[in-house]
Amino acid sequence: MLNRSKLRALALSLACTSCLLASPPAGAAQVWTALAAEKIRPGAAARADTAAHIWAARNEFEPFQVGVTGPATGVRAAASGLTGPGGARIGGVRLFREALIDVKQVSALDGATGPWPDGLVPDVDEVVGERRNAFPFDVPAGESRAIWVEVLVPPDAPPGDYRGTVTVAFDGGSVDVPVTLTVWPFRLPSTASLASAFKLSYGGLPAGHGVSGSAFAALRARYGAFALDHRISLHSHDDGQWGDLAHFDAYYGPLMDGSAPTELQGAEQTSVSESNVPVDSARSSSVVAVSGGGTQRCISASCSRRCESSAVPSATFDSAAA
Repeated sequence: MLNRSKLRALALSLACTSCLLASPPAGAAQVWTALAAEKIRPGAAARADTAAHIWAARNEFEPFQVGVTGPATGVRAAASGLTGPGGARIGGVRLFREALIDVKQVSALDGATGPWPDGLVPDVDEVVGERRNAFPFDVPAGESRAIWVEVLVPPDAPPGDYRGTVTVAFDGGSVDVPVTLTVWPFRLPSTASLASAFKLSYGGLPAGHGVSGSAFAALRARYGAFALDHRISLHSHDDGQWGDLAHFDAYYGPLMDGSAPTELQGAEQTSVSESNVPVDSARSSSVVAVSGGGTQRCISASCSRRCESSAVPSATFDSAAA
């Protein structure tokens, strides 16, 4: 049998071992969280925040960031679904690696040269569902990198708190990041209340993707749907088929009437422009194609410009759940 002194020594040894396991060894990777509005540059220091809490309306995308401070090799991440009131589930949590660009010239008084996080490289492509090269990645000692985490709240999600986990793994270890999402009892409209008109120039898609003809038009429509999921409108539909309204309706009509394959169900463009459209057509088919929704549409053509106005969509509040 062990005497008291031996038992005391064994207890002390176990306590010390527990302390060592609870605290990361010097030089080990550190995992922490930050809000979405911040740019996490390589020189950012690790933080004490190790859990994420975000707030969102129904039918809203809401992100946050997970920072990884090195040294760390083979960094990868996985996200669970979120479980909320009455067992309600929110799935499809998306993960992106924040790629760096090297800024050579300052563009504003609050800017700086050097590496900045910019492009979001998806773990799984949200458009076609294919796996990309977000993971794994390495983080040099003393530097930080960021993982972008994004949740889309379903339009009918019960309000309340939802909980899940983002697991960050690396060679030699892993860390579970607790996530809490508070869903508010109102829903945002799928179509943006603030009208926008972003241009996508004619030559960009053929040069970048090597497409032409119907493949060009189909890809341009895909870009339009992707923009609607970010609540912006790509107003210009330059694909070489100017003035052909049947072509416009076939490829771009769904972007105008809310039937495009968007995640924000029923999202519609708030602006559109078309070149070389005959006067009579511009005053009929083009306008009809975009005047069916409940927001302001600005329609421009080479021969006419007019705006159709009706009620602007607004948030829908669930008073019973407040």
